Amino acid sequence: MFKVNDTVLYGSQGVCRIKAIEIKEIGKKKRSYYVLRPIYQESSTIFVPVDNENLVSKMHNVMSIEEIKNLIIDMPKYDTVFETDDSLRRNSYREILSSGDRVAIASVIKSLYSEQLRRKETGKKLPLADEQILNHAENLLCNELALVLNIEPQQVISFINEQIELNALNR
Repeated sequence: MFKVNDTVLYGSQGVCRIKAIEIKEIGKKKRSYYVLRPIYQESSTIFVPVDNENLVSKMHNVMSIEEIKNLIIDMPKYDTVFETDDSLRRNSYREILSSGDRVAIASVIKSLYSEQLRRKETGKKLPLADEQILNHAENLLCNELALVLNIEPQQVISFINEQIELNALNR
């Protein structure tokens, strides 16, 4: 069970702080809710029923610095898979983004970067829906890493690239 002031990754909403655990009466039923406030969008509030296992399962503790280091070290090994069927690809990617699986999210980013580069060589761009998924995936990962590493979200991609280069040089 999570506590007030815990910081969590909540599905595709991103990094949130648990501001309260409240009992609310909706209809004639009283339920306890986690009250989540997204860290980088404090004007939003998310209510997650404490007794709804499906929704609570989308709440994950943020990564530790050690987990982040391992994630970054392993990034060059992640597979890039670009499903050619637009609908299947987008549904699969959206599922991954809401899963909270950081390795899978990083793989989505890597796959879309690779496709973006491939298309750029032929003078094309990523389809808008893929670009939106890429931006959302980057935000999810960068916001969490920025919070834990105490850097700005826009510094995370450079930080990751520097770490990957350092690891390659040290091998």
